[in-house]
Amino acid sequence: MSTHTTEYGTYDSDAATTGVEETPDTSAEEFEGTDEFDEGDETTTGSTGSSGRSGSSASRQVGRDKALIRRALAKHAQVEAASSTARTLAGEMLGVDGSDAADLTVAALTTGRGQSSALSDLASLRGEDDMAAAAMAATLPNDRLTALWRVLVALGGAKGSKPSGSGVQRALNVVKAARGLTDEQVASLDDAVALTKKTV
Repeated sequence: MSTHTTEYGTYDSDAATTGVEETPDTSAEEFEGTDEFDEGDETTTGSTGSSGRSGSSASRQVGRDKALIRRALAKHAQVEAASSTARTLAGEMLGVDGSDAADLTVAALTTGRGQSSALSDLASLRGEDDMAAAAMAATLPNDRLTALWRVLVALGGAKGSKPSGSGVQRALNVVKAARGLTDEQVASLDDAVALTKKTV
């Protein structure tokens, strides 16, 4: 760049010749704009990831629903195929009408283990030898022993509202009645126990 001095003063010859003004540097502003665009991309990507996670959760829920439906259908088929005696007994233990297959199915899948424990207790009692069965019966509280007796009555293997005697004698009377069940009655017992379970 050169300067010249005249009678009118000093001036810049390059600026005078070109008449070009300096242009402000906008590269920083343009760069900032690019940053804003990139941030928008990151937000979009994050949203897509969240959507993907939601889709995976929904797929898992659909899988669980299908498994529950299959189990319900299998249990219903099992109830339909059972004898009327087994269904009646299972219904009594679960607190529903055993003749209604739908009600019995729902009860079996949703009722707690406690209500059907008498059936399982009786099945376990029959699986032991005489001494072990007597010992097992003697350790049961009176309410469970009475529940066992009601099952025996429902099967036709005992009579009366509760076993006679007290203490060990009462337990022995329950064991004796359980041991006296016929093959047909035992089959109904096994079927009733199976119906009260959540699985097939």
